[in-house]
Amino acid sequence: ISKTKLHTALHMTDDVLRFGPATLYTTERYESYNSVFRLCSVLSNRHAPSKDISKVMADQARTQHITSGGYWQDKITK
Repeated sequence: ISKTKLHTALHMTDDVLRFGPATLYTTERYESYNSVFRLCSVLSNRHAPSKDISKVMADQARTQHITSGGYWQDKITK
């Protein structure tokens, strides 16, 4: 599957020159997600940034899960 994507990438320049920029294709959405990682790394101790960022992201996901009405089922008291 990745070979197809790589092969398609070889023709991208020619296609853009021939047909113009791709419509309905954007990178801003994904690039703006980098700011989330940057904000998470601001309070990092810089010794283990991946660990610090993953901890902040996990805390945010947990908070979002709880505030949106989610719950964890207890395996013992089912």
